[in-house]
Amino acid sequence: MFVGFWGLTILPGKTYTQTVDASFRVSNASLGIDIKNNQRTSLIVSIENKKFVLCNLIPEKIEQQSLDITITEGEEVTFESNGDK
Repeated sequence: MFVGFWGLTILPGKTYTQTVDASFRVSNASLGIDIKNNQRTSLIVSIENKKFVLCNLIPEKIEQQSLDITITEGEEVTFESNGDK
């Protein structure tokens, strides 16, 4: 049985784009260790030039969220956040 881990830290104001070599599953999103304020942060994914909000995270209320999103091989995917955490 193969068990793998893939993680990505999304910094404010940055986007992370790649063409997917092998399908993978996004199963969780969370705020980082150093939370600067109590503002909401949205995790956003873009696939085929369409943006989708995967979740909204709010310090001291919703700091992590379970997800079940599969990104398939060959897709160009972009992750970004609109918060400053």
